[in-house]
Formats: sequence, C-alpha cells, structure tokens
Amino acid sequence: MILLLCILLTIPLGHHALYLSTCEILIEEDWTWQGSIRIFHDDLEDALQNATGSRPNLTLDLIHLEQTDIELYLNEHLFFKTESGRLPYEIVQIVRTEDVVEIRLKGIQSWKSTHIIVHNDLLIELFESQKNIMTIRKSDQLSTHYFNKRTTVKELN
Repeated sequence: MILLLCILLTIPLGHHALYLSTCEILIEEDWTWQGSIRIFHDDLEDALQNATGSRPNLTLDLIHLEQTDIELYLNEHLFFKTESGRLPYEIVQIVRTEDVVEIRLKGIQSWKSTHIIVHNDLLIELFESQKNIMTIRKSDQLSTHYFNKRTTVKELN
C-alpha cells in the first residue's frame, strides 16, 4: 500500500506546485532598456484562456500566432509608470523552450526617470501562491523585487 502511494505521488498530474515568473530588466547607459520574462507555458496558456475565453496553442511552431493576445495580457498585468505616464514596450521575440515561454521586450521610451512605479500581477488572478521575481540592472547596480497576491505594485527610487 505504501509503495502504491509513493508511485501515485510521483506521477505528474499536469500541473506543477511552483507558480513563478521571472522578469529581468537591463537599463543601458543611454537609458534604453530591454527585458526578458520567463513563464511556465501552461500557466501562460491558462492566463490567456482566462483573458480571451479560448485556449491558446503555445507549441514551438504556433506560439507566434498568439503574440497579440500575449501583448494584451502583458500590457494589462506588467507595466512601468513614471510621472509622465507608462513606459511603453514591445515584444521583440517569443520563444518556447521545454516548459517555459521566454518573452523578450524592448522599451520604446527611455527609462530616464529615477522614480518608477512597477505594477506586476502576472498570473496572480489565477494562482493564489503566484510569485513574480523582477531584477533590474543598471550599470553595476542590481535590485531584486518580489511580487505576490499582497504586493503587486512597488515604487522604485
């Protein structure tokens, strides 16, 4: 009986216990910026289905067809604000590798403000235990920020 229980606990059930996304932002010396977001593909599929009502197909050869829906989702759940408004960005590449979707961003407007408000509630509408980790690097300065159900907005100075 114990052996059977151990076997059942090791069988994948289609969902994982870790709900995590990472976002890395790199600010260049000329204040241009780029970023990279990594999300488990099934979590992103769940989020897009929740947002659009239809299940996307994020397979290697079809993921590019979902770029518009991914952009809409990201613009609603991940944004940066300055005194003059949002810092716009565009998706430059979406890559699916194994279980993860990597979304590469490029800032359209310079990241010149020293006072930025970051809003990051990626996947939090779906998963109570969702954790979002963001690193921001400028020159030799690196800061790490954590977002969850209780903390979706942070002021950076």
